[in-house]
Amino acid sequence: MKQGANSRGSIGYTGPKPPVGDNAHLYHFQVFALDVDTLGLEPGAQRPWRAMCFQKVRSSEHLNARWHRNRSTAR
Repeated sequence: MKQGANSRGSIGYTGPKPPVGDNAHLYHFQVFALDVDTLGLEPGAQRPWRAMCFQKVRSSEHLNARWHRNRSTAR
């Protein structure tokens, strides 16, 4: 599996992790089903790959969620 660069500047999915003490953060998740086996991208590809993907999307879904950390159990 190849993963692209995320909004934090690292590669791959890091999961929701708002800072301890912050109010709940809103997260947007998007999943796309493409009509190709591979996009031929290297690991760590930056955001411009998205324009190429949208030409090959067969279906998509999105989820918006709020997440906060319990102050008593946060690590």
